[in-house]
Amino acid sequence: MELNKIVKKAMVDKDINGVMELVDRSGVSYSDVTKILKGNGSVRLVKVVELLDYLDLKIKVVIK
Repeated sequence: MELNKIVKKAMVDKDINGVMELVDRSGVSYSDVTKILKGNGSVRLVKVVELLDYLDLKIKVVIK
């Protein structure tokens, strides 16, 4: 599953109704949140981790 879809599902699970509410609650900038939700890969990993941490999610790295 793609990151933007995971974040959108987590927003529904946490009863977050829009981008601005997610920005206010998470502390991640509007620009970064919209990039993540659009599937844009140009967001710094630390910002992605910060947003996922707020949503009670984490990234797992698998070595091939």
